[in-house]
Amino acid sequence: MRNFQRHHCYSPADIIFGLIVCCCMPLACLTGASASAQSVAAADATAGSNSETSIKTSSPTASVLNYAPTAPVQFDARDKASYYFHNLLSFGTVLGPAGEAAGAMILPPKHYPDPWRQGVAAYGRNYLAILGRQQTAGFSRFVADVALREDPRYYPSANRGFAFRVGHAIGFTLIDRSDSGQARPALANLIGAAAGGFVGNAYLPSNYSDLRHAGVRTGIQMGTFAVGNLFEEFAPEFEKLSHSMGNHLRRTH
Repeated sequence: MRNFQRHHCYSPADIIFGLIVCCCMPLACLTGASASAQSVAAADATAGSNSETSIKTSSPTASVLNYAPTAPVQFDARDKASYYFHNLLSFGTVLGPAGEAAGAMILPPKHYPDPWRQGVAAYGRNYLAILGRQQTAGFSRFVADVALREDPRYYPSANRGFAFRVGHAIGFTLIDRSDSGQARPALANLIGAAAGGFVGNAYLPSNYSDLRHAGVRTGIQMGTFAVGNLFEEFAPEFEKLSHSMGNHLRRTH
């Protein structure tokens, strides 16, 4: 336990690496995006038969990979719960932390305590720590979405230019939509990221459980949300690539 008392701080390279690790999980993000999109499509179809209230948006026509259809009905608390649990039960819940934990083992930050950097037990610690951060963030964001009447769905960019789509996806981390379809500060993202960042103070080594490191983890979690938006924005392209590769493999066998 004395090893945990050694001084440590994240360098900018460590933070950038953490974000890169998140970007290296396309399968996890695409799986979660597809599951969430199917949940939204089902919820919109159900709500559409029971409500005449719709929201005009500039989003493209709905498909299995677009979270928000052209004129989605409002999400109530039950719809948001369904959306949350669809994400929770996707493969991305398992694969995302697994990839990030592997990255932490391959290239750990400076002075990372030995019990957190060597062996299977260390991988397990990193995996559970990351899983705890992400799940706390996800649940807190869900609660905030309901309480603050924010729409948890991602609205794809109307401009199909690559740079515009990237900027829109990243910007949507800070400015999202209300239940009425109006642009608003993404307070639920900030609340979720902060909860995920600070929960680590309960179980991480003592030299990691301070305000500064909690702030760093909050920033990393916001980066994780941004990466998720990017994969949702480009999910149709990933889907086409996946189908193309599958067809190619079938032809070669």
